[in-house]
Amino acid sequence: MIRIVAVIACLAAICLNTPSVVICMADEPRGTTLPEPTRWVAELLQTDGRCGLEVISAEQVKGGVEVICKLQYPDIHGETVEGRMKLYLPERLETDGVTAAPLVHVAGYEAERGSGEGLIANGVVVCTPHEEPNNPLVRGESLDVAILHRVRALPFIDDSKVIVLGGSAGGYMTLLLAAESFPLSCCAPDVPPVNVGYNVAYLMHNRALASAQPEGRDHMNMPVLNAVTPLGEFASALCGTDYDSDVWMACSPIARMDEVTCPAIITCSTADLLVPAEQFGPEIAREVDPELFPEGFEMRMEALLSRTSSRRTLLEVLDPQRVEVFTVPVPEGAPRLGWDGAAEGGAAAVNVPLPFSKDRQISLVVVDEGAPEPQCGHTKHAIGLDKMAFLLHHHAAPLSPEQLTLPKLCRLMQRYLHLEAHAQILRPAEAPAPFPANRLDFEEAERADVLRGLRTYGKDPVCRDRLQELYSQLPEGLKALGPAPPEQ
Repeated sequence: MIRIVAVIACLAAICLNTPSVVICMADEPRGTTLPEPTRWVAELLQTDGRCGLEVISAEQVKGGVEVICKLQYPDIHGETVEGRMKLYLPERLETDGVTAAPLVHVAGYEAERGSGEGLIANGVVVCTPHEEPNNPLVRGESLDVAILHRVRALPFIDDSKVIVLGGSAGGYMTLLLAAESFPLSCCAPDVPPVNVGYNVAYLMHNRALASAQPEGRDHMNMPVLNAVTPLGEFASALCGTDYDSDVWMACSPIARMDEVTCPAIITCSTADLLVPAEQFGPEIAREVDPELFPEGFEMRMEALLSRTSSRRTLLEVLDPQRVEVFTVPVPEGAPRLGWDGAAEGGAAAVNVPLPFSKDRQISLVVVDEGAPEPQCGHTKHAIGLDKMAFLLHHHAAPLSPEQLTLPKLCRLMQRYLHLEAHAQILRPAEAPAPFPANRLDFEEAERADVLRGLRTYGKDPVCRDRLQELYSQLPEGLKALGPAPPEQ
């Protein structure tokens, strides 16, 4: 059984912090004689064509090898570009010839070496974007989708044991990947923006207030919020400043929750100043103390968005039978975070073991920290969100037949036909004309991934019968595999 205990804290730390932009490394020229361990890794990952991977470097780390690869993929503009990814491979792939290694994809932001080593020590393969300068909230899911397509197709991956994790904008990416990917053991997005129009409208409304520093004060009004307001500017430059527009809903996870069918644990904090809790549900939000904030500060959804259809929340779009809401208190003795973002007194963070539902698909875990305060980031206290029990439970469980639904199968067939499901017209100022956002991989990669996923799911006879029944209910135009899905 996969053991994720050692890396829960590492993953939480990665997910809940926005990484800085880094400089890309230089390429190894093709034809270069590669040193060990790069040579055996390159042979292991040997793939051809535009859907392949090219190994740039491999470095021995604790428990295995850290591999940097480059790949081609179509970006949000529909243009073929080069991306980078990082793989952590357990050493037993070389020594034992393993053909069924579980996979964890750390979405959006790059997983650093500490978390990668913790996972590969337990035989798990890890993949993640590498040195990607554009924030997940702005670049779309194309790179992460392409990485998952290519890694899941590798012969040593157990395609029935795949987990996706991420936090903040990486949590947003996790939900988008869960909507596009099939099947998954589970996904675990921490504090994800789920209504992007609202979140960006909030950042843009308060950006000047966040950066202001009154005379005599040694810090900005809202220093952590100020650090992320550029994301609102970048997103607005791409999608426009009409935050009520359908353009924003098209890229929001709440528009895709019918396609998120794997078990999921979603976390949020009532004190989150970066991803306000109201987008999860009005009953979750806590009213701020206006005396603590500068005049003009605004967080209320109804004050930032005018259309009812733009003010949708996560709990509003979810069938109540799919979700269970848990509220957990801050542990006794958890240190508060100061204006510098560090725990007061240098105290260590306190882990919060998270409950989850064994009966319902989605667990929404609300950390009740009271109302947001100006010094907050995602949380008010130094805490770690411990999802160990959830991850272990769903890794051990077989794929549920209920993971395939009619909306999910429709999305899979759209992908097979290379059709966008959530049309989004982008209007960046520098573009000569508006253009439709691309959120799909190459056609052949989409087709191969859909077939792979259906084969994995259909290995179980009950799942196979469900696939046949749901396929018969598809509109004729979406029966992309013929009158019936092919036999295994």
